[in-house]
Amino acid sequence: MFSYLFKSSKDKSKKDKNNALFFEYIDHSITENEISELDALKSARKQSLSPQIIQNHMNDSIMQTVLSIVRQGISDEDNCFKLCKHIVDKLNEELGHRWQCRIDYRKGSNSYFAYEPQFLIQFTMGFVYFEIYKIQFFDCQQFINAFKCGKISSELNIIETDMNDHMITDVKEITFNAIEKSNNLYDISYEIRTQMDKRYDNHKWQCIDCAYFGSFSISKRDGSYITYKVADLQITLFQTMF
Repeated sequence: MFSYLFKSSKDKSKKDKNNALFFEYIDHSITENEISELDALKSARKQSLSPQIIQNHMNDSIMQTVLSIVRQGISDEDNCFKLCKHIVDKLNEELGHRWQCRIDYRKGSNSYFAYEPQFLIQFTMGFVYFEIYKIQFFDCQQFINAFKCGKISSELNIIETDMNDHMITDVKEITFNAIEKSNNLYDISYEIRTQMDKRYDNHKWQCIDCAYFGSFSISKRDGSYITYKVADLQITLFQTMF
């Protein structure tokens, strides 16, 4: 399997809590020893005008642009890595940055990734499997500007908490003040942690902010934990045990 600027993994059209999708495509009729890379590309050239679409979340215009670029790449390139690079470079030129491409010609593919809505397609041409998508990107400055302009609601989307209502009210006030005065994610988390330390100083506070995905394990003091979202920004706040 070849990848260029590749991100992570997924099963067939199921969303997880991070709004990521799982996909699985396996062609059991092909084994690793039955076809060479050269033969796979030849088969793709023969069927380049009639791709078999497996999943498509793109509009027709973007899909046709992608397929046109793929066809040109299949015609010009002589191996899968160069083909991946060709596809990504051309898509970045024509449709903006953050494009990813995976190609497999043996046993299909399993992958996990968070992609930008309406920017994913999976298809085969001959024996070659394509997975092309645009990764999600969190623009902190755009988020802060949108908040200051009133385009983002001043409400917390609470995912999980064991805090009491009074503490949640403080978290809400501190969070929005932090976003208002900060220029980046580090400043936001630092300001939230600092202000919570001032109001609840018996244990040190920790603040983790991320966008689209993230996982971690923590030890926390009971009654001090909250995970919440402001638009696409997810924040986890808690007091340490010691």
